[in-house]
Amino acid sequence: MSKNKKREIKLLRKQNKYYKSYITKLGNEYYELNKKIFIKDKELTIAKVDLVLNRFYLTLIVVIAIVELGIILF
Repeated sequence: MSKNKKREIKLLRKQNKYYKSYITKLGNEYYELNKKIFIKDKELTIAKVDLVLNRFYLTLIVVIAIVELGIILF
């Protein structure tokens, strides 16, 4: 094999190694971001449930206050 071919093969192997490490880093970053999105989605779901419960409790307190006021006045 000529020297140029050997150099070309060596260069291609280096590039191959570089691209494999680049793809691995991108894959790791993807899984990391996917994990963070999953956690944020769970937090958002919990916050939505909390809002619904707070609205329910507030409505319940207002209804109880109106009933007690009605009992006291009449």
